[in-house]
Amino acid sequence: MRPTRSISAKDMVQARGQDSPRLPRSGSRASGKRTRVEILRAAKHVLATDGYARFTLRRVASEAALTVGNLAYHYPSKHELVRALIMLLIGEYRTQVATHMRSTPSKSPRAFRSLLSWLMRDSASTQTSRLFREFWTIALHDPFIAKAIDTFYAEVQETVSTHLRHNFPKLPSGTVREIAQLIGIISEGSNVLYGTARNPTAPFDRVTKLACGLLLQAAQRSP
Repeated sequence: MRPTRSISAKDMVQARGQDSPRLPRSGSRASGKRTRVEILRAAKHVLATDGYARFTLRRVASEAALTVGNLAYHYPSKHELVRALIMLLIGEYRTQVATHMRSTPSKSPRAFRSLLSWLMRDSASTQTSRLFREFWTIALHDPFIAKAIDTFYAEVQETVSTHLRHNFPKLPSGTVREIAQLIGIISEGSNVLYGTARNPTAPFDRVTKLACGLLLQAAQRSP
């Protein structure tokens, strides 16, 4: 998970190949926005359910109860639709992390356990697991998606590091980075070992509890 610069509004505009979001010529801006939201909701479902190989505008249009022409007006290609979807998901994840951080009292072992448990559970959830496996595959051939994925992981690392510095102010900066990196490895490993595994070799709740305990000890015992 290497740091990289954030995806900017300019990047997103260039990825769409236009200066502003496409809007239906008939109807209001609000109507166009609702249509795009519905398209992206449908795209998220189709990608998680069918995978990128079977991800087509026709399938997404059917899921969104739209004509292919209407969908293509907003997102002319499969490529553009997937790019818009990943930017939406990254934005949603940022919001979820921020909300979670605000909902748990800071400067307490409970806050640290809560954050790590949430990261592991979310990574292992069926939809997140399937979506990110598809994104990892697409990133191998799409520089924009690869940069977006790198940005996403860099932001999660920074969020975790900020949390560690706030809750354990005596932690050396090097240790903060090391623990944050280990948390990233553990949460993403949850995706691989529990996201779609039919017969995990150990109960997820017990593994989560063990991970939280060991990482909490590392944070509390470091000089």
